[in-house]
Amino acid sequence: MSRDPHAPRAFQIDRPHFGYGSNMWPPWLWKDAPSARERGAAHLDGWTLRFRKRSQKDGSAKADIAKVGGVVRGGLFDIATNDLRDLNEKEGGYVPVPVTVRDLAGEPIDAWTYTTKSTNTRGPLWPYRWYLELVQRGADHFDLPKAYRERLRARRGKLDDNAQRAAEAARYLAASPVRSHGRSAST
Repeated sequence: MSRDPHAPRAFQIDRPHFGYGSNMWPPWLWKDAPSARERGAAHLDGWTLRFRKRSQKDGSAKADIAKVGGVVRGGLFDIATNDLRDLNEKEGGYVPVPVTVRDLAGEPIDAWTYTTKSTNTRGPLWPYRWYLELVQRGADHFDLPKAYRERLRARRGKLDDNAQRAAEAARYLAASPVRSHGRSAST
């Protein structure tokens, strides 16, 4: 019997997910992990945010992290085990990895995040503008440091000529990061 390549890894269970790209924007994350609940902002030391992962779906650049120094900022989410398989499948081209992040108080937290599977999926590409906006909305939502958010806003993107895909992204960008029952995802 072959192992399901999207099955949750042991380190994903009972550890929060560190979202640094589009998974920082709660409505975007909820489409594949409806159980996701915010824990707050965090940062990952020793890593740098880049937009160099080639999307397997649309060929554009997506966020990735590289262990080359620096700091990556993002949000922590608790995700139910039953949502992890679908999320792992949706994150094609990425692999979940264990990391230790720090919360706003500087306390270490064992977490997990995604990084690219291989350097073959990386290249000099442009992200779509709507994708960059998802990342920026997440950074605003978690109130990441102003300088970090300004660097995100300075990134250049390209227009998506697929109107259906751009319209779907616009729906998620317009969605509220507050759950419909009136409680925020962090409560």
